Amino acid sequence: MALRLSVKARVTAWFTALMLLVTAAALGFIVALGGTMLEGIAKANLSRAVQVNAGAVEYYRDERSEKFELDDDFSPNIFGSRCAVYTGEGRLLTGVMPDGLGAGEPFVAGPPRLVSGGGQRFYICDLPISGGALWVRGVTTAEEAEVFFSSMARLSFVILPVLVLIGAAGGYFIVRRAFRPIDRMIAAADAINEGSDLSARIGLPPKDDEIHRIAAAFDRMLARLEASFESEKQFASDASCNLYYFLAAMILAGADGIVKGLDPVALGYQSQDAKDELTFPLNLNAVLDGLEKDNEYLAPAFPPKLIELWTKAKRAEAEYVYNAPTPQEYELYF
Repeated sequence: MALRLSVKARVTAWFTALMLLVTAAALGFIVALGGTMLEGIAKANLSRAVQVNAGAVEYYRDERSEKFELDDDFSPNIFGSRCAVYTGEGRLLTGVMPDGLGAGEPFVAGPPRLVSGGGQRFYICDLPISGGALWVRGVTTAEEAEVFFSSMARLSFVILPVLVLIGAAGGYFIVRRAFRPIDRMIAAADAINEGSDLSARIGLPPKDDEIHRIAAAFDRMLARLEASFESEKQFASDASCNLYYFLAAMILAGADGIVKGLDPVALGYQSQDAKDELTFPLNLNAVLDGLEKDNEYLAPAFPPKLIELWTKAKRAEAEYVYNAPTPQEYELYF
C-alpha cells in the first residue's frame, strides 16, 4: 500500500531534500577543492612573508667592508611562516628554521616549492638580495595546511547536517503556520457535516494572500448556504398550513395503499373495537414518531431533508404547546 503524505509533509520533505542536496554539494566541494585552496593560500602567505621581510633587510658592500642591518619591520614569524636571512654561502645570520629542515637545502629563487626533510614536508620560498649576496628564506610545514583542512572537513561534516535538521524543523514550522487556515477550514467543514451547523465560520483576520482569500470565500459560501437552508427550514415550517402539501401527502398515502393492495376494512381500521395501534393518535409527538418510522411513500414528492426539517420544527412546536398552561388550567389553578 502506497504511503500517502500530507501536503505539509511533502513540502517539508522536498525542502529537506533540497537542503541535503546543497549540503552534499558543499561537502563535495570542500573535499574536492578544499585541500588545493588551502595549499594555494599557504603558498601565497609564504611568498608574502618572504617579500615583507626582504624589504626590511639592508645590505651594504664596498671594496673594504660589508654591512648587514635589519629594520624593526622584520619578523621571523609572520603569516604562519618562519623566515631567516642567510649569506650566499649558506650561513645563518638571523631567524630560526624548523628542526626537520636540513641546513644544506640549496637556495632557489622562484615560487614556493615542496621539499622533504626529517620525515616532514615543507614549503620553501627563497628570495635573493643584492644579487644573491643575501637570501631570505621562508618555510611553512605542509602538514599544517593538511591538519587545518582535515579539521575543517570534520567540522563541516558535523555542522552542515545539524544545519539541515534545523532548517527542516524551521521549514516544517513555517509550512505548518502557512497551512493553519486550511486546517481551520477542514475543521469548520467537519463541524458542519457532523452537526449540520451552518453557522460555523473560519473567521480568519483579513489578509491579502491566497489562503486568507480562500478562507474568506469559504465563509461567504457558508453564509449563503446558511441563508438558503434557513429559507428551506422556514418553508418546511409553513408546510402544515399548505394545502398543496396536505393534498400531496394524502394522495401519496392513498396511492401507496393501492399499490400495496391494502384494505383498511380488512385491516380493522373501521371497527369501533379497533386496537390502539389502529387508531389515529391525538398526540402530535406520536404522529411524528409514526412519520419518522414510515415515510418512504412520501419520497416521490418530499425530499428526506425536507421531512427531517419539518419533523424537527413540529417537535419544537409540540414541546412549546404541551409545556405551556392552557386557559382552563389558568382558570382552575391561578
